[in-house]
Amino acid sequence: EERNAWYSDVWMDLKGTTQNMNHEQTRARSGAFPFELAYRLINMHSVKEDVVLDPFLGTATTMAAAMASGRNSIGFEIDPNFREAVHLKMRTVKNPANEYVSLRLDNHQDFVRTRTGNGGLFKYQNKHYGFPVITKQETELVLSHLASISQTGNCFRVTYSANLQDKYISHDQKAFGLTS
Repeated sequence: EERNAWYSDVWMDLKGTTQNMNHEQTRARSGAFPFELAYRLINMHSVKEDVVLDPFLGTATTMAAAMASGRNSIGFEIDPNFREAVHLKMRTVKNPANEYVSLRLDNHQDFVRTRTGNGGLFKYQNKHYGFPVITKQETELVLSHLASISQTGNCFRVTYSANLQDKYISHDQKAFGLTS
């Protein structure tokens, strides 16, 4: 269901984002865009553990989206006025990123319930979560939560949770209306 929306001709659900910048010069140079834009593009055109390059780091939205997606990220920014914004984003990205991952899983479970309620079939099952999926590529999919982010100088290291979120593990196919 995400794939269909993400690979559509037009994205009507993306809105701009506000810029909370302390410095007028930084705000004037910022090209802020919504997290969702970077997140979608990263997920559409890379796989987990790939490296995402952002040659104009700015406020680090792309780096945050890469972290939330389980990708490595390298960013460059020549304007020292963005340093504070980058460090703030890295200190605060964990909870919003985890909420986003949970929202994706919630949305998938809603999709499964709706599809099965309408008589739709599923050919595959995710091996980790146990819920039905549409494509074979989704059978191995795991969306990991960020466990921690540590900083050494200008480098940030993300540790991902090795545990699946219990809320999304289904051993009972009745929960999705797949058995009677």
